[in-house]
Amino acid sequence: GLQVLAQAYPRIKQAVPDASLVITSDYRLWGTIEPRNEQHIRRFLGMDGVKFLGAVPRRELVQEQMKAEIQAYPCTYDELFCYAVAECQVAGAYPVTTSQGALITTNMGTQVAGEANNPHWVKHFADAVIEKLLDKHLPDLQKVVQEKAIERFSLERILGEWEKVLE
Repeated sequence: GLQVLAQAYPRIKQAVPDASLVITSDYRLWGTIEPRNEQHIRRFLGMDGVKFLGAVPRRELVQEQMKAEIQAYPCTYDELFCYAVAECQVAGAYPVTTSQGALITTNMGTQVAGEANNPHWVKHFADAVIEKLLDKHLPDLQKVVQEKAIERFSLERILGEWEKVLE
């Protein structure tokens, strides 16, 4: 996904000059010893408004999610659920993602259909992000998605569903 985002970001930045991007990608989150994100860091080097944080403590991650207006996630594989999208929605960041794998059901915001690895798709994705960043109703959309996510991903609701299954 980051290789696609690196292609889309210049178009987004050109259309929305005050846009910025914070990246928290780091494979240590999945148990590796090394971050294994050097190739991604190089892709974003020199891009105006980009902060590549890598792995950050949970508290800092949540703060970044709560500051974000949009979670731009051009996923290139079949997600099984995607905690990051669920968390960002709860934090109030409006998601713009692919419609791949479980993102079809996890993302309650904007899904851009098509193959993220297709160079022509990158333009469509960037345009979807631009459209939302320029939408005067974005704060209302963020609130609606946030309220839905808080309800849908609440521990009480999920435990209630499991109780029904286990009875």
